[in-house]
Amino acid sequence: MVVRSLYFGRAGSGRPVPISVLTQAANTFGCDIYIQANESRVNVKNYEELQRTLGTQSGSAEMHFDGTDEQEAEIKFQQIAEE
Repeated sequence: MVVRSLYFGRAGSGRPVPISVLTQAANTFGCDIYIQANESRVNVKNYEELQRTLGTQSGSAEMHFDGTDEQEAEIKFQQIAEE
């Protein structure tokens, strides 16, 4: 399992990365991808769950990647966070 703290506020704009971008990216990987939010784990592949739990929050999130392609997924989400 790979755990990474990532910041999802777009540099310079102050706007958060849209949830749809996170969900679409997550669904290209076979591994489990979730965000640890307070006491709950939020499945990044589930748009409704992300919307309900995170809303339009920006800031850092503890991302968890677990599966055969977890390292590739972590790299992709790092790229998204840096855009």
